[in-house]
Amino acid sequence: MIRLLVTGASGFIGRHCLEALLPYNVELHAITTRIGIAHSGSAQWHVCDLLDCDSVTSLLNDLRPTHLLHLAWIATPGIYWRSPLNESWQSASRHLAEAFLANGGRRMVVAGTCAEYDWSTGVCRESEHDPHPSTPYAQAKLKLSAELAELCSRAGANLGWARIFWTYGPYEHPSRFVPSVILSLLRGEPALCTAGNQRRDYLHVADLGAALARFVLSDVAGTVNIASGQAATVASIAQFIGTELGCSDRLRLGAIAQPAGEAPLVVADVHRLHNELGFRPRYSLEAGLSDTVNWWQSTRLSQPAEFNAHSCSRSGV
Repeated sequence: MIRLLVTGASGFIGRHCLEALLPYNVELHAITTRIGIAHSGSAQWHVCDLLDCDSVTSLLNDLRPTHLLHLAWIATPGIYWRSPLNESWQSASRHLAEAFLANGGRRMVVAGTCAEYDWSTGVCRESEHDPHPSTPYAQAKLKLSAELAELCSRAGANLGWARIFWTYGPYEHPSRFVPSVILSLLRGEPALCTAGNQRRDYLHVADLGAALARFVLSDVAGTVNIASGQAATVASIAQFIGTELGCSDRLRLGAIAQPAGEAPLVVADVHRLHNELGFRPRYSLEAGLSDTVNWWQSTRLSQPAEFNAHSCSRSGV
């Protein structure tokens, strides 16, 4: 029996991974730091601070999972790119892996990032990476991938590294691009955006969760891009949302200055995802955006107080 431990399980991506894992015959365990929060009954929940090495060691000694899906990391929008906590998470993740392997762990998949690539190349292939990434976030992820590869090689364990690109969908932080456009328009306000000429690879979070579930339960090793393999302009995404909500006239493309040096194209090569994992997304971009708009509309109607408390007024791209 596979005993799978998922970190970051109550987060935006993690909750969709748990849902995707339901059909599989696995003993599912999940880590959270939030005591008393309501969670899916599909997993056995454990309260643990991954930055507390003693707590992690104790939990892994007790659970002895065979598989690990490690998603947890600092992810606060606008902060995580350059936060000094990236080094802390790199160290904590290495300790988690060491405790996992010391207790007989056989297979781990860890969340990496498309920020490990040099975006000036346009198409991102797993055999490549930026040797000198500019952000502490990407630096910490790259260093961790090398450390874990060495640890797993010594222990005879199997490592998968999931380079995740842009994602969107239900439960995303409201300050992120897609929900911020939706929420601004739902409130009857202008959605302030950059010109949005840059093309990016977006994947619905339910498809991301399904791909990660398949990845961790496979024996595919090494780096795999988890993405759609297609690029759309950011402006076209905002325009689709405006059309869905019937208020394209309130989109303000170009109202926010576009960051200097913005790469015109970032898209994943997804041959490994398609050919080795046998995974293809269920949602097209249009269907995924429509689903996301509908979710935010229903959330607004069912939880108006929460909607107003967590909404934001700028749709920065």
